[in-house]
Amino acid sequence: MVRPELLRFLAPDESADCVISGQVSEYFIRGGSVQYRVTTVAGATIVLDASGSMVLPAKVGDAVRLGCQ
Repeated sequence: MVRPELLRFLAPDESADCVISGQVSEYFIRGGSVQYRVTTVAGATIVLDASGSMVLPAKVGDAVRLGCQ
């Protein structure tokens, strides 16, 4: 199990100890953070908590790579 706040979006050329590929299925803006739900290619749902900003790093339907150290 990986805690949602330890995951982050990876740039296309970036690597991490653990990399998960998937597609953003939904997101929720929660005050100062954004919670993303990503469906992996295997069908599992992964939750990622990201710091809030004016520009969202991903939107519903985007293919993304998540990583953690």
